Amino acid sequence: LCRTEDVGRHVASKPGLGGELSRLLSDAFGFGLGGDLPFAALAPAFAQWLLFSEFVFDLPQAVPDSVTHVPRAEPAFRTAIYDFCHELRSSADFRDRYKELATEVERQLGLSPLAETAGNFGERDTFPFEDRAALLRLQQRALGNDRTGARELAEQRRTSVWRTLPERDRLWRLAERCLDLLDAGAAWEGRSVGANRPAADHVRAYCAEEDGFWRVDQAQRLLVQDAAMLTDRDSLGPLLDHVRRLYRTSLGAGQDAFLDAVARTGWPAEGYVRQTQGWSRHAEGPVREGRRTAWFLVDALRYEMGRALRDRLATVGTARLEPACGVVPAATPFGMAALLPGADAALTYGERDGSLVPLLGGRPVVTADERREVFRANLGDRFAWVHLGDLLADSTAQIETRVGSANVLAVFSTEIDDAGEHSDPLVARRHIGEVIGYLVAAAGRLVDLGFERLVFVADHGFLQLPEILPGDRCTEPPGRWVFRSRRALLGALGGRSDHVVVVSAASLGLGGPVEKVCVPRGVRVFRGGSPYFHEGISLQECMVPMVVLDAIGRPRATDETPQVDIQYR
Repeated sequence: LCRTEDVGRHVASKPGLGGELSRLLSDAFGFGLGGDLPFAALAPAFAQWLLFSEFVFDLPQAVPDSVTHVPRAEPAFRTAIYDFCHELRSSADFRDRYKELATEVERQLGLSPLAETAGNFGERDTFPFEDRAALLRLQQRALGNDRTGARELAEQRRTSVWRTLPERDRLWRLAERCLDLLDAGAAWEGRSVGANRPAADHVRAYCAEEDGFWRVDQAQRLLVQDAAMLTDRDSLGPLLDHVRRLYRTSLGAGQDAFLDAVARTGWPAEGYVRQTQGWSRHAEGPVREGRRTAWFLVDALRYEMGRALRDRLATVGTARLEPACGVVPAATPFGMAALLPGADAALTYGERDGSLVPLLGGRPVVTADERREVFRANLGDRFAWVHLGDLLADSTAQIETRVGSANVLAVFSTEIDDAGEHSDPLVARRHIGEVIGYLVAAAGRLVDLGFERLVFVADHGFLQLPEILPGDRCTEPPGRWVFRSRRALLGALGGRSDHVVVVSAASLGLGGPVEKVCVPRGVRVFRGGSPYFHEGISLQECMVPMVVLDAIGRPRATDETPQVDIQYR
């Protein structure tokens, strides 16, 4: 089967070997056609006999009418055929050849249409159509709300030979992502917060360790990421549409309740840390003590991504996460200003050239250069900065030269927001999650360079949907707006509009030239565009992570003489 040409040369060179081979196949596997075939036809005929026999032995029901006439082995040879086919599929030497043989036999026997029935063809995966039928069966179970049965089927197929084909493996992984989202959504139903509850209750439910809505967001992000990797999405089209509808419905309902709570009880949520407190809580003390500190300002690191980052940093040091309530609007200039030293006491809003701008101590801090000047003014020559990409790409010597003797390093990362706002949506879905790995790699480099405290903070989160539906756009209410975006209007209200919630600026802690803040209900936007967006008031946009990492085994600076121990094997 796998070395047909080599065997053919032996058979041609020595009389009698062909007959001996036919007797061997007959005695071992019940193959009774070998003596009547020329050698060139022997391997294809035996492959069909072998694989079709395994298929029939494994069938839990009658043989399909279209192939009842196909020759096959007697039941006495079941064990031998099972063992042999299993060896072909599980051996690295023979697996690829097995897939070629099974695909060709399936074509010869016209078995492919059987996949459309989603029938149960047994536990062994002889032919590729059985994998397609199993995936269709999983989809039907999931659509029928039989998540347990669908999960069992996914587990059974995890070691299938057909999952060694990249496209098939991606399809099954996507199916499992759908089940993860359904499971997370079902767990959330028991914690969802209804009407007339304060904003703090919504935050508490969203951030709950075991079954918070952050898990639903994370499952949805991983789902759209894996879906973007596929060329064949039609195979799971109905299931994908189903879980997307459920997510959108659940997200919209939760968002409306949260907005109503914010309008009643204000923001930030009572009892929770403010975004502006990040520097004073997690960096100011270590910097004062002389510990080398890295302050990562990560554009659009959503709360659930912060949790994933915390978990992956466990190999680098001791990591913990603190949820924080972000500023309004959830836009880069304002969120980044909130992460600067002194922001908790001195951050205000003002107007420049008719537009709303963040002010720190009365000075605008809109651009990256202006933000870096704040660090320099506070830290002097103890401060250095670097882009995340340079930190990963440059050599250790280059990084050491850039950092010099500074003990505070600001690391600026814009990869997530750049991908979401400026890339094709399909590309953005593929690559947004990869930034978590970049941050872990950067942390490892800095720990090796002697940094002891690393803090990862974000300016805002985001919402990412498959598409903006026609009904998702709502009309802007009239007014004098000093800030206009797809998800928020800030300024003075001049009238009303449907599907819009109006919140007083005072209840959001905003001063300056802002009287009212208008945001769309649900996942609506004021203007069309990319299905990635932020700037509004939602848990996904306004809850940000503060991930604090203390490196393992890094000595603190002291005036004592170092003690060096050397041990040999």
